[in-house]
Amino acid sequence: MKIPLIVVVLGALTPFVAFAPRAVAQELLRTIPAAANDFEFGFAVAGGADLDGDGFDDVVVGNPGSPSASSLGGRVDVHSGANGAPLHHWGSSGDFDRFGTSVRFGGDVDGDGIVDVVIGAPQFLFASASQGGFVEVRSGATGAVLHPVAGAMGDCGGWSVQGGHDDDADGTPDFVFGANQKQLASLAPGYVRVVSGATGQALLHLSGSIAKGQFGHAVRFVGDANGDGTTEIAVSAANGGVALPFAGHVFVHAGSNGSLLWQSFGTTPDERFAFALCAPGDLDGDGRADLVFGSPGADLAVNDPGVVTAVRGLDGVPVWSRWGSAAGFGSGGSVGVIGDVDGDGFADLAAGNEPLLPFPRTIDVLSGRTGALRSAIVDPYGSSSFGHALDGAGDVNGDGAPELVVGAPTAGGLLQPIGAVGLVTFTCGLVTSIAAPCAPATNHPILDLDGCAAAAAAMTLRISNGPALAPGIVCASVSPLPTPIGNGCTWFVGTPFVTAGPLSSSGTGTFDAPIDLPPQAQHLSFVMQSAWADPNSATGFVLSDAVFVALP
Repeated sequence: MKIPLIVVVLGALTPFVAFAPRAVAQELLRTIPAAANDFEFGFAVAGGADLDGDGFDDVVVGNPGSPSASSLGGRVDVHSGANGAPLHHWGSSGDFDRFGTSVRFGGDVDGDGIVDVVIGAPQFLFASASQGGFVEVRSGATGAVLHPVAGAMGDCGGWSVQGGHDDDADGTPDFVFGANQKQLASLAPGYVRVVSGATGQALLHLSGSIAKGQFGHAVRFVGDANGDGTTEIAVSAANGGVALPFAGHVFVHAGSNGSLLWQSFGTTPDERFAFALCAPGDLDGDGRADLVFGSPGADLAVNDPGVVTAVRGLDGVPVWSRWGSAAGFGSGGSVGVIGDVDGDGFADLAAGNEPLLPFPRTIDVLSGRTGALRSAIVDPYGSSSFGHALDGAGDVNGDGAPELVVGAPTAGGLLQPIGAVGLVTFTCGLVTSIAAPCAPATNHPILDLDGCAAAAAAMTLRISNGPALAPGIVCASVSPLPTPIGNGCTWFVGTPFVTAGPLSSSGTGTFDAPIDLPPQAQHLSFVMQSAWADPNSATGFVLSDAVFVALP
């Protein structure tokens, strides 16, 4: 059924028909380019912490293929979120350490008031020549090594890392790393180890159960999913073993004792089920932490559209799934938590794709609450790797809204430094609600706009607490004019105005419909209000709140 809605166009308001949420306004705020001789700059990225004390969050970039001192050990760079300037360069002294394959902020481990950094160096060059790998926690203030943890030969320790959660409740953030034991000649399943940030000693050791399973390919602290006060641990096993190569597997273990809470797995070769993980907190409003994972090889009627799936952290029950737009799109090659972009109180997500030709590299911005597509960011660098790594950047420009940091480790070309990191900003306008009740009335309808208020964006108009099964209208104008109309009612929509309707509320007095805001609506302001028939009101109708919208 087509629903008549209101669209703002160049200062005038005209009725329009819209169908589904489509966009959130975004722009490339800044590019941090690779330096001379860099290779794979942006292979890993992390954001969301202020290391230099300037009030803006900074970003960490893994550069595992780049030279460090006289070696090819890899490098990790810290850049100012405010202007992209380099703050720290940390390298490894061993050839082919691949230092910076994984990077994450780890909380304040040394107690100096500055967030520290967890870095993985899996020492993986060829599958037949893997070394032990190692993990370092470095001071965010000075770069000093706080905790070094080494793997045994063939472990590839540090393939994945995560920090920032206090697993043993001693007041110091702990960290976790994956050692996927990725070797051609080995049947080892891989393992994950949780390490005390206070002492550097192991708190938990989790072993994979599938030979050649690559348990530890990705690892995340989930948050408290089972209500025991400790954070759970999610682990991806990229391979499915000999029988199901690269089918994929995900496990969630209790942080308190390592017991397995649940597991789920791919069923076809090359599905790459749960290849990428992120932990967005509570998405379904039950007060428990949830989990999101990407499966870029998943099939649905066509081959390899890929899918991003949100599940309950407690038991793996699905919350929502978002499939790629077409065969070969490969959605879910990477996933990350941005923060609340659309203003609905839930963290929103970024999902990178691993496409087959001819699709470009694209990052989908998804509603954390519903999985709805809010925006699509197409590769601005023309690379084959935009979105290989991504993370919420925190607030890098002081606008109070979250940004996204994106790695493109193959951007560049022949005889050029290889790699780039982009910072993407999201812009939303101001939405203000003013109550306008009519008395006496049984119902006081509430009008809300859900989503990012911006040109070229999609929002959802929601009516709640209205009369049940009642006819109504929604009106809008660029000329607010508060007008008392008797019986305590105030109508805020001036003239000229347009009307969408007649509409009909549900049996519980609600009404939802999308509103499409085209690009021409930039910098526009308008007011919206609705009226509903109500036999219990002295006037025979009731008015909703008025909503004032100012677009950026």
